[in-house]
This record gives sequence, C-alpha cells and structure tokens, in this order.
Amino acid sequence: MAVTDTGVDTTNYAEAMKIRYGKAIVETINRKVILYDMLEKTKEHWTGKQHQVPVYLRSANAVGARNEGGKLPDAAADVYQESIITNKNNYVVVKTTNIAEALTSQGGAWAAVKSATIKHAAMDLASSMNRQLNTGGFGILCEAQGMAGLVVTIHTYGDGALTNDTNKAPDTTRFLKVGLRVAWGRYDGATNFAATPPLATGHGYVSVVNSMTSFTVVKTTGADPVATDVFVIGNNLTEAYQSFNKEMMGIDGIVGSGDTLQSISAATYPEWDSIVLSNPAGAGTERQLTEDVLQQAIDRVNDESADEADMLFCHTTTRRAYLNLLKSKGLERFAPTVMRGGHKALTYNGGTGDTQIFADKDAVHRTMFVLSRADLRMFEVSPFKWDSTGGDTWKWVATEDAATAFGRTYSNLGVLARNAQARIDDIAVTGIAV
Repeated sequence: MAVTDTGVDTTNYAEAMKIRYGKAIVETINRKVILYDMLEKTKEHWTGKQHQVPVYLRSANAVGARNEGGKLPDAAADVYQESIITNKNNYVVVKTTNIAEALTSQGGAWAAVKSATIKHAAMDLASSMNRQLNTGGFGILCEAQGMAGLVVTIHTYGDGALTNDTNKAPDTTRFLKVGLRVAWGRYDGATNFAATPPLATGHGYVSVVNSMTSFTVVKTTGADPVATDVFVIGNNLTEAYQSFNKEMMGIDGIVGSGDTLQSISAATYPEWDSIVLSNPAGAGTERQLTEDVLQQAIDRVNDESADEADMLFCHTTTRRAYLNLLKSKGLERFAPTVMRGGHKALTYNGGTGDTQIFADKDAVHRTMFVLSRADLRMFEVSPFKWDSTGGDTWKWVATEDAATAFGRTYSNLGVLARNAQARIDDIAVTGIAV
C-alpha cells in the first residue's frame, strides 16, 4: 500500500484520512483478501436488521405422463426458505500521541507518523478479514491439547479428534501473533463459550509463539488455561470484549453438511447440504489428490445444482499437491493466469471451461474447495469507511495527550445454493509453514 504525505498539513489531514487513506485501505482489503475481492458485493434483501434472502430448495415436481383425457399432475408450490444473514462488524482503531506529532513536526514528518500507523492498521484489518473469510465464523484461533505452566501445546492434524468442536480449530499456531490479546475457556456442553452469554475463564496476551504447535501466554485475569480450552481474540472475561461467534462466516463454514446455516437446517432440508468428499478409507486420513476426485467434485456440483463450479480454492500447500499431480502425469508447469486485482490463478479444464485455482495462505489445510461463485455473495451494508461522527475523523482521547480514529465495515459472507459448493478433504500435503 503506497502512502505518501506531500502537501498534507494540519488543515487538510482529516480530509485526506477520509479520501486518500480510506481509499488506500479499501484497495489493501481488495488486494489482500482474495475471497472478498473475487465475490460479488450486494446490499440486497437488507431489512434494517439483517439480510433475509428467499432460498430455493426444491421444486414441486408436478410433472408426469398421462393418457389422453387423463388427470393432470397435482400442482404444488416450490419450496423456499427464508435465509437469514446477519452483518458482522469489523473495526480498526489507530492512535497517535501529540508528542510524537510535535517531535516530528518539521517538513510534514508528523503526517508520516500517522500515515505509517494507518498503513499498519490497514494490513491488520485485511489480515483479520482474510482469516475470517477462510474459517467458520466462530473466531477460534486454536484448541489446547496440553499445558506446561503457561506454555500451550495445541491440537494439530492427526493427533486425535478435537475435544470441543471438530473442524473449528486451526491445526497450527499461524493465527497467533506476539502481543495478541486472547481469552480462553471451554466450548462444549453449556460451559464458557457455549454458555449464554459466553464467558471466558481467563484472558491475557500471547508473549511468544514458540513453534507451529505451541505458544506462551501471559495471564492478565482469571484462571490459567487448561487442556481442551479454546482461544479467541479478547481482552476481558465478558462477551462485550470477545470476538467469539461475532466474526464473518468463512468458506469453511459455508461448505459443510448436516448443520444449520443461515437459519436453514440441512437435517430438515437435505438440499441445503454441500458436497463433502472425505477419504473413503477414513475421514481424517491423508490421501493423494487425484484427477478423478477433483473431476468428481466438479461434476457433482454441475450435476446436483443449477450452476457450475468455476473456482477451486485452497491453501498454498494444497496447490503444490495439484502441481505434483500435473508432474506425475508428465505435464509441463504452465504460467498462471493473471486475474483482476493482480491475483494469479492456475486453471483446471474439467467442465465447460477453465476453472481457476486460487491459493491463500490462510485457507484451511489439506482441503480444496470447489465453488460456484454465482451462488456466493458478500452481503455488505457498509464498505470500509472512517468514522466522522462529530465532524472530524481524528478525535481527542479523553484525559490523554493523544488523538484516535477508527474505521469500520459491516459485511458477511452468504450462500444462495449450498449444494453448488463442494470440498475435497484429507489431501496429503507437504511443507506446511503457516
């Protein structure tokens, strides 16, 4: 994100915040958050509280052959259900002290202090949104497998079923950063995060990320974390200070089966299930990605829904598994297609045209999503903007010699036809680093 400050002074900086820096942050989100950039944005079906979208589930099937003069098939109504998509609120806050401004006041350098702060905040917001759109909406960063004092060893792939909520906890420490404020507690039964309201047992911050499997936490208040605790972003024990279950729905939650999504139960309406291809030898057991299973997923989307798969989405290590598949067939590695926004995609010709393959470092490990973008939407009431309540973007911090500003976006990921989305699980990969 290129941010320059030529000609910015105290009289026009607030306007630059709204015009130049607001636009720069939107560009950063578009460039860094692949799914957000690739999907259609819409405000449709907004009721003032939520998006209420009628979803077509099944037809009346009022058809049949008859003899001449026979009774016509009985008419019936198509089956629709009201799908409810609530917006999620994402914020970014920046703060600078007036002392820093004074010490760098020569030649407009003070503006560079604020612009650097904004640049870092933009990257943080983009990183948070990208993580959310890849996961399942719960905001769980990891689940503890064991403790040694305040050193947490997390559940990883293949070490046994997660205690709290299978498939909701990442299997590495990739979303934990030094200094990140976290809260912890159980998420099973009716305890802690499963309670109403969800209450953490303790909170603190990450002091060291030791490896891909462990990290050290410093407790601020409450009880020490214990095995089976999950960690979420939070700086207090109470719900108002936690991100648990307040994040945007991600593609890992959209493409699933047997659950309730957007207020529609797949148990009641099996048509609301996605296509999930796990390893037939046992779910959770790694298997090589093959052209057969990839083609099977694409064909099933095309056969079982009204749309076609036009996007394959996966982690960078899963993309390497696809490249290895090409090499095993003696195929040359080819130059990727350059898409709008600068994204690059490999392609797979398995339907009526090329299906683009996008890789994201935040995507779920060992899974390839087979998506129909026509049925995915970013429901967005408000794209990113700086708050200018009171007429100014920068606001004085009460009792401090400092100024602060915050930006916000209200949006969520939704799906119109869940059976037009598929996933291939249990793909063998190598070299996971994030």
